[in-house]
Amino acid sequence: MIKRLRKKFILIAMFSVSIVLLVVLGLINVINYLSFMKSSTSILNYLAENNGYFPTYSDSSPKPHDFGFDLTEETQYETRYFTVLADSSGTVTQINMSHIAAVSATEAYRYAELVLNSNSDSGRINNYMYLVVDQDDGKYIIFLDRRAEVESMVQLLFLSLMIAVLSLSVVFLLVSLLSKKVIQPVIANMEKQKQFITDAGHEIKTPLVIISADTDVIEIESGKSDWTQSIRNQTARLGELTQSMLTLAKMEDTVSGEKFTKFSVSSMAEEAAEEFRPMSVNEEITFDTEITPNLEMNGNVNEIRQLMSVLLNNAFKYTNEHGTIILRLYKKSRAVILEVDNTADDLPEGDLNKLFDRFYRADNARSRETGGYGIGLSIARAAAEHHNGSIQAVRLNDHLIRFKAVLNA
Repeated sequence: MIKRLRKKFILIAMFSVSIVLLVVLGLINVINYLSFMKSSTSILNYLAENNGYFPTYSDSSPKPHDFGFDLTEETQYETRYFTVLADSSGTVTQINMSHIAAVSATEAYRYAELVLNSNSDSGRINNYMYLVVDQDDGKYIIFLDRRAEVESMVQLLFLSLMIAVLSLSVVFLLVSLLSKKVIQPVIANMEKQKQFITDAGHEIKTPLVIISADTDVIEIESGKSDWTQSIRNQTARLGELTQSMLTLAKMEDTVSGEKFTKFSVSSMAEEAAEEFRPMSVNEEITFDTEITPNLEMNGNVNEIRQLMSVLLNNAFKYTNEHGTIILRLYKKSRAVILEVDNTADDLPEGDLNKLFDRFYRADNARSRETGGYGIGLSIARAAAEHHNGSIQAVRLNDHLIRFKAVLNA
């Protein structure tokens, strides 16, 4: 449980930082792109208004912000562009490449043909932004070379990704180092709870033994009655609850891999199924098994036996009248898979994996009838996690549920 809590803390922290980085770096790149588009459009419009030329710069020229780009005496030499003139039929009649050297006449002609065939007034082709100006005798197309700006945007995007990866790596390292300290108060509180449960469990056992002995004496002196039987039933239930709490506390306190031995899990599943055969006959429940023979695994024998018992007991408690229960055991890759399906009249709504939370009961009235305390499935989850595995509940349809345990030991 502590490992799961620590992993959850790290995941939440990393997710939060990732969202912040995504928003900040994304905004920077979006703003840079919008600035690029604005300056490109402004230069194209300025050239269109001046017949494809930059007027001679002077101190009396309009200020840069009047155009949306920096207009200086160097602008006409720094800006690379070429123009194409086409007649009313769409035939290229003139190409002016006096302001660019990176494009040949053939390439310029091909770009012009692409633009004319697209019937678009503006856009981008490769590294060139273009603007089509309608004239009385045809069209005037201005191609603006934005190769340097595009490369700059790509570099900024790559730099942003590098910063994100580096930042997330540093954050992950720091969070991993500090997570144990951050959740230390929670761990201390959990340890106190475990200790309390252990101590209280052992203390409760003594009066239960005394109550049971006193009941024996009463029955010897006065004979059996409904009252003494009720005392026995409630004593047995309290004893079962106490033992379940002690078992859960012990499992959660056990180090993974401790007391693991190799055993036949197939034989264990067969034995567990046989224990429930009489119940299936008495209650007229269809109980089938699909157990792969000769499967072995390394694990804690008692815990795996209890895992099987809990899942089967849960299935028999909550299956509907004349229902069906199926126990499956098979191997997938290196994992041993244990599945228990059971039919039911009504399945709980929402996230079924809440069923594994300690003391959680989907139907309190039904739980009182069946004698459930919401601990059994918590024990099953602890056993699965102790074997480097997991367990989940899946709703197959409105009246069929599956409990699936994956054991990697």
